[in-house]
Amino acid sequence: VKQAWEKKEGDRMLRNERYFGNIYRSFTLPAELDESASVATYNNGVLELKLVKKAAAPGKRLAVR
Repeated sequence: VKQAWEKKEGDRMLRNERYFGNIYRSFTLPAELDESASVATYNNGVLELKLVKKAAAPGKRLAVR
């Protein structure tokens, strides 16, 4: 790794990494992603992921006796 940094802005975590040579990177994505609305682009050696969360399911009301 030539350079890596992380910073937290509110509820967002930003990460930047720069490598030289061949690399392999993997990570696990949460299951709550809307795959049809998410987009991945690769341009000039930069992979950009725009991941969209699925809408939260409405809660259920239960009658209390």
